[in-house]
This record gives sequence, C-alpha cells and structure tokens, in this order.
Amino acid sequence: MGFFNNLGKLVLDLIETPIAVVKDIATMGAQLTDEGKPYTQRKLEEMQDDFDGMKKSLKDKEED
Repeated sequence: MGFFNNLGKLVLDLIETPIAVVKDIATMGAQLTDEGKPYTQRKLEEMQDDFDGMKKSLKDKEED
C-alpha cells in the first residue's frame, strides 16, 4: 500500500506545483513572508521524498 500512497501524494504535489510557482512570484520567492524556503523548492523536495518512497516500496516488494 506504500507505493500507491506515495504515488497519490506525488500526483497531488505535481498538481500543486504551478500554485507554488505563483505563490513564489507573488511573494518574491517567499522573501515577503516568514517562510524559510521558497514554496516551489519545498514542493519539489516533497516530490523527491514521495518518489524515493515509491522506489523503496518497490525494492521492498521485490525482496519479499
């Protein structure tokens, strides 16, 4: 179930990425807010984490 959970999160992150880009444009890369990282960078890091989770769940499945 981990693979599909990560796949669903990856798809949602992919859909939300253009929104993050617009937020970065509006806030000058999060400089006008108290956020530490730009929204787009955080979204891409979340996508990478989800993708790594998918790979890990497939690798675990092969070992079973």
